[in-house]
Amino acid sequence: GQSIGILGTVQDITEEIRREAEEAELGQKLMHSQKFESLGALSGGIAHEFNNILVGVLGNADYMKLKLEEESTLHKNLDGIIESAQRASRLIQQMLLYSGRREIQKGRLNLNQTILDLDGILSASVSKRVTLQYELDPSLPSMIADGGELRQMIVNLIMNASESLDGGDGVVTVRTGVGTIRDEDSGAIPQESIFVEVEDNGCGMDEETQHRVFDPFFTTKFMGRGLGMSAVRGIVHAHGGSIHITTEPGHGTTVRIDLLHDRQATRDDVSAPAEVLDAPDIDCEGTVLLIDDEQMVIKVATLMLEGIGYGVVPALDGATGMQLFDQMGDEFRLIMIDRTMPGMSGEEVVAAIRDRASDIPILLCSGYSDDDLDENIVNDRLTTTLHKPFKQSELEERIRSLSVLQ
Repeated sequence: GQSIGILGTVQDITEEIRREAEEAELGQKLMHSQKFESLGALSGGIAHEFNNILVGVLGNADYMKLKLEEESTLHKNLDGIIESAQRASRLIQQMLLYSGRREIQKGRLNLNQTILDLDGILSASVSKRVTLQYELDPSLPSMIADGGELRQMIVNLIMNASESLDGGDGVVTVRTGVGTIRDEDSGAIPQESIFVEVEDNGCGMDEETQHRVFDPFFTTKFMGRGLGMSAVRGIVHAHGGSIHITTEPGHGTTVRIDLLHDRQATRDDVSAPAEVLDAPDIDCEGTVLLIDDEQMVIKVATLMLEGIGYGVVPALDGATGMQLFDQMGDEFRLIMIDRTMPGMSGEEVVAAIRDRASDIPILLCSGYSDDDLDENIVNDRLTTTLHKPFKQSELEERIRSLSVLQ
């Protein structure tokens, strides 16, 4: 009945636990990546459909306004419709930004100056009890980025930080500097970055809120659209950057944005602006082949083109458009094509037309960005793009730009 010894086995499972933790973390990253990809595709698709609808709203209102006398009492009503349609269009642009399908216009800028230029707007927008302070690196080099998008990103970050103080006293600090950025998933060599940090001493975020902070339309506020941080994510993604959030409930939040900094790009000249040419009178004789799968877009664009002076031959899909082009190609002075159509896409139609005729102007219409356009289309000086929704004056301006090149 007496113990004379103990026999036992010890197994070190440290490595197994570490591996399981890594697999769980990778699985979570994959899930978040798939979620963002799905939400991006959904928001991009919704934006495309809404832009087609807004072509009808904005286009018809603009057309009616052009036909009315300026003294008409209906002018103000039409102005209201146009303003509402443009506000809806700006909201859709935020959705496109989240989905990564909004056009980016890059140029040289200094991030410090971009932030300081916003000081007046920000000081007037945040609570009077919030102190804005800046810690900007004076040696910060210039960078290549979209100034408009960066301004929106900074405003969104600072407004979020201000609102986290919930009306109380607090400090929001904006700092810049030079750092490094690494793609942790690929293990690529770290690259030099220019960073901006926005730090607040507000309420902070719990783990659940952190996981949802970039979801579109997610907000912890009673009022608000919840597009601020999802728009920030889209801007950073479009610039090849990264976001890192440090936060703890009751201890504030710091959001750091690292943007890729190519020193060679900042030394080289950004592509020079195109030579400004006098706008010619449009030769309105001839017929336009109009290809779009939306009946309302066909109706509105036909009214606009006829208002300019063209005749219009419509087609509701790419295949029908190509049949008409093969039958009547010599009669067409301009081809106006929707980029996104079922069956034969707008880009496929452009390629097919270019196989037959290299000298006819083409207007490619889309609610998306031009960033992923086929290289042959980008380099084709007789093909240009028109973004939906558009007014008659914008359509006319695009046709003028093509007329310059003919």
